[in-house]
Amino acid sequence: MDPVQHASFFDNAEMEDAYSASLIGDTDSNDDIQEHLVCFSCVDGELYELDGLKLKPISHGSSSTDTLLQGAAKVIKMRTAENPYSTSFKVMALSKILDPCSLASASASPSSGSKGKMKVTLLTSDGIEFEVDEDVVVQSQTLRLMIEDNSGIPTLLPNINSKIFSKVEYCKKL
Repeated sequence: MDPVQHASFFDNAEMEDAYSASLIGDTDSNDDIQEHLVCFSCVDGELYELDGLKLKPISHGSSSTDTLLQGAAKVIKMRTAENPYSTSFKVMALSKILDPCSLASASASPSSGSKGKMKVTLLTSDGIEFEVDEDVVVQSQTLRLMIEDNSGIPTLLPNINSKIFSKVEYCKKL
């Protein structure tokens, strides 16, 4: 946009009205929110999808704690295939710490109070920092790889928003 176009853009009455409304807190709210969270869990040997927009949990067949990620990845992959150009899919795996994290870098030290478990500091898109155990990040990465390609070879899926950190980047983040 050249300077003349830029000036005429801000001279636009519609833009000025929206700006004025935002200053006094009189903006229209969008009540048609499409996003929501879905959780996958293994209960009594079955993979369940817990979706607040559904009347009851959805069973996706037999599962175990060992096959939970694979089962969830299969369902998520089907969902993302239904909307291949959507950019609103986000994936995160939360799990118990299976074993203490061991990084190759001797300079990395666990966060205080973590009893040997490595913490990773992540940053949200709005600039808020939060900490998770490294195993949570590893589980999220594993789930993403399963969704992208069952062979474990990453392929670009533009509709899955996730950042994969290398172990070196983990250490830099601490």
